[in-house]
Amino acid sequence: MGNRTILDKSAILNMVFQNRLNALRKIMPAHNLDSLLLSSREDIFYYTGYKTPEGNLLAIGGAGKPQLFVSPLDNDAEKIKGVNLVYFQKSDQLTKLLKNQNVGYDENSLITGRFLNLHKFHIRLKKASELIKNPREIKDQEEIENIKQAINITKKVLEKTDFYNKSEISVANRIEAGFKLAGTDKAFDTIIANGTSSIHHMPDNTKIKSSKPTIFDLGAKYNWYCSDVTRTYLGKSGKFWKNVWDDVKEMQEEIIEAVRPGVSMQDLQNLYKSISEKKKYKVHHYFGHGIGLDVHEQITSPLKENMVITVEPGVYLKYKGGVRIEDMVLVKKGRPVVLSSKIRY
Repeated sequence: MGNRTILDKSAILNMVFQNRLNALRKIMPAHNLDSLLLSSREDIFYYTGYKTPEGNLLAIGGAGKPQLFVSPLDNDAEKIKGVNLVYFQKSDQLTKLLKNQNVGYDENSLITGRFLNLHKFHIRLKKASELIKNPREIKDQEEIENIKQAINITKKVLEKTDFYNKSEISVANRIEAGFKLAGTDKAFDTIIANGTSSIHHMPDNTKIKSSKPTIFDLGAKYNWYCSDVTRTYLGKSGKFWKNVWDDVKEMQEEIIEAVRPGVSMQDLQNLYKSISEKKKYKVHHYFGHGIGLDVHEQITSPLKENMVITVEPGVYLKYKGGVRIEDMVLVKKGRPVVLSSKIRY
């Protein structure tokens, strides 16, 4: 090996977080920003590796270590490398740091009280949620592996789930308990919908009957990375719903086939609309979305290699029921990779 040094995993991860910070800093000058203020737990984790409680803040300047502002009760933060740790003990700590600066903030997660306090001190605030999250759109190999693990947990839990003649809510609770027993958590509230056309139906005490199609929309988290998969089980609902299911599957396959670098999300939505109209169905929602640390993540540009999106066409017939099929797709230069293809239909 000569003089080559073998880096341990923690050192490699520290390099990853530093590279992410550097990528973000490169974007700042073009937007005339002196600092960025991160308030989303997922963003703080992405740039530091710290699984922070709600309410903490990360201030990133043009150089040097970022400042991680935490509660005095959050002493776990002392383990985090690559940041200067600041405990919220005085109300003016943050305002002193950002005084006379152009500061980009996350308009979707910064609480109103903190926004008003910063505004009161005449700190020049600029909306920057899209900018902060832009580097998160393309996943590295470690992120892709985390997503695969979340999908695998979802698969195992779903395979163990019996549902006919049980209530929707009891099945949803059993699925979410299964995630807990697997050492993780749900990525969002599980949807179980038997014979309803409600797109985001909240599970209730309805007994699941095999005579109606049943939509399962579920996902787990692994190391904070999400899965999001939908399956529709037909039971004994008959030929009519089998034909609808086949139509939805055909739609999904055609959309997935079109997923490649350079194609925009709107291109795929237009394709979804076109296919649906040919089959005489109404489009009720977007064809899919980005996914990663959040279940719904932004995709601001044409697709690039190693972005991860969902493809989830659906058909909903009033007073009868619905069919939705959703898979997670990794964008590649050649054919896209359907990460969730092994989850049972």
